[in-house]
Amino acid sequence: MYKKKGNCNTIKGVIERNHPDIKDFLSPNPNPQIVNLKKAVNMLKNIVSDDPNIPIKIVGDYDVDGIKATVIMVKALRMYGLNPSTRIPHRFSEGYGLSEKIIDEISDGLIITVDNGIAAIDAIKKAKEKGLYVIITDHHLPQKKDGNIILPEADIIVDPWVYEESEYTGYCGAGLAYRFAKELLPKSNLDDLKVLAAIATIADIMPLKGANRLLVQDGLKLINKGRVVPGLRHLLRKLKLEEHITEDDFAFTIGPIINASGRLYDDGASSVLDIFVADWRDYQLPYKCGKLIDINEERKKRLRNAIDSIDLPTHKSTPLVIYDPDWGEGIVGLIAGKLCEKYHVPVIAFTRTKSGQLKGSGRSIPGIHLKNVLDSIPKDILIGYGGHEGAAGLSIKKENLKRFEKEFEKACGTLPEKPEITYDLELPFNLVDTLDELDKYAPYGAKNPKVRFHFYFKIDKVEQLGDGTHIRLSNNNTSLELIGFDMYNIYLTMGAPSKIEVIGYLSNQWFNGNSKPQIEMLSFCPAESL
Repeated sequence: MYKKKGNCNTIKGVIERNHPDIKDFLSPNPNPQIVNLKKAVNMLKNIVSDDPNIPIKIVGDYDVDGIKATVIMVKALRMYGLNPSTRIPHRFSEGYGLSEKIIDEISDGLIITVDNGIAAIDAIKKAKEKGLYVIITDHHLPQKKDGNIILPEADIIVDPWVYEESEYTGYCGAGLAYRFAKELLPKSNLDDLKVLAAIATIADIMPLKGANRLLVQDGLKLINKGRVVPGLRHLLRKLKLEEHITEDDFAFTIGPIINASGRLYDDGASSVLDIFVADWRDYQLPYKCGKLIDINEERKKRLRNAIDSIDLPTHKSTPLVIYDPDWGEGIVGLIAGKLCEKYHVPVIAFTRTKSGQLKGSGRSIPGIHLKNVLDSIPKDILIGYGGHEGAAGLSIKKENLKRFEKEFEKACGTLPEKPEITYDLELPFNLVDTLDELDKYAPYGAKNPKVRFHFYFKIDKVEQLGDGTHIRLSNNNTSLELIGFDMYNIYLTMGAPSKIEVIGYLSNQWFNGNSKPQIEMLSFCPAESL
């Protein structure tokens, strides 16, 4: 059933498809030049030299990257002898980024943005009119009008996307904050901050090549040595994640937990921030970390209920716009992502806000640039929007929902066909050597995808995992286990076959200091014979 992609027969060959210069991939420049970084740090030093008591406000964001960037900046400035305050926008009542409302709260001093600011044209104009200093650190694309970049009137802008001479544009907000911290404190040990930047790099789906590859590599080594901030240490203990932590743990366990409070509660991200800026004297950290985990379980439950309530068995290959007033703004992006993955079409999921407007989040497929699609929709339909190729956020009036649906489908045009599920290599017999070879090219993620293996498997034991939607398959004659997330019902609908053909990712599963090989199944089908 499944087809092989290309003619590579080695793991190295598969990696070289994405990284032809394998030497540069494995040994990139760890500190690419960041335009204005040194100027921004020097400006900070000069301002506090003139006025040691000047108020400093760090304005972040409510996702993993924004929270971690804020933590890094707070801890770095404290190490420098300063006492900054923070402000995370309230997700539902205020929305993303530095706003005029936040500027109204600040009477004087210096504002440093992290993971936002490049689009805050009006807010920063107001800040400058009040006589505030403003340093922007951001990694998002600047706005354009008639093909020309529009920049806010900040004192200094640190955003690699703004300057043609930038050597590297792959950093997330926390990655830039970490580089700021290194420039400010060149002789200090910043290992715990590097770990936070690594988590944010994975959570924000940044490309794992160039400096990011080294950042995440180092972050993984450090977290496995326990070089972490107290809040993260207690969270890892609660999760029983204290050995052999991988980039998958960043992406699928730690990241979602950090995100959950900000998804479900208006000011939920601020409580997460408090946990990670706290020191060892905060005796409530174990309790607070337990609450974070509980909130993430509630987030999972709400998402599962929302997905279960959607019945689209006959949905065709057309863009999908879906609405439910009760979903909540914090999970519409997750809903859109699940449906986009299931149907392989661009999806916009809307829910109702307190003001009566509809707030939407979109996810797209390769070949359909979501931001460009929204650019082409009549502006009288959209109250506001923003985003990039694969994801976007927007708001509309409820009465415009049907019209938006029609215009969205028109703007998407003809959709590309769903790609075939392909594999890279046949699964070798010697799994230990294969796992060692895979480790050479880790970490895996955006722009460095995992190697897909193909094989056949005889099933002797079937187990339901988690909430009953996941599956584990094993064979009496091998230690290799197969894990399938959200695949238990798929297995049953196939008639519970005893022999299957599989495509999946190979990794080591660790427990109590011991490891065994494991395949995470991407796809499987019944096999007639082995």
